Amino acid sequence: MEDGHYLLQLRDNKEGIFYPGHWGLFGGGVESGEEPVNAIRREIKEELGIEIDDVVYITRFDFDLTPMNLGKFYRIFFKVQIPSTMIKQLKLGEGEALGFFSRKEILSMSSVITPYDSFALWLHLNQDRLVSNN
Repeated sequence: MEDGHYLLQLRDNKEGIFYPGHWGLFGGGVESGEEPVNAIRREIKEELGIEIDDVVYITRFDFDLTPMNLGKFYRIFFKVQIPSTMIKQLKLGEGEALGFFSRKEILSMSSVITPYDSFALWLHLNQDRLVSNN
């Protein structure tokens, strides 16, 4: 959001999904032949009912779980700025709830955020500090 808060989704508390009942970032799978940036636009439309234009790539995590017979997968993280004028238009299409959280709140609730989202948020929140240490 323009005021520096982060919008998170409370994931459904049901079996068969990663981290049920945890807070996480909005998003989802990339369909066959779909570009990741178009996938996030589609997912935001499906999950929040709004159309977004500006999408900024943040990072990508690759996971190799082949030793556990779970294959390989990845998570791509984007920054999406939601103008304050669009907040009232948000309609939760997936998950149990949505919430806006400050930097301080995000950093204090890592145990209830999906681990990969928590790490991506931590990186984004601390990027200035990380860059200055290199």
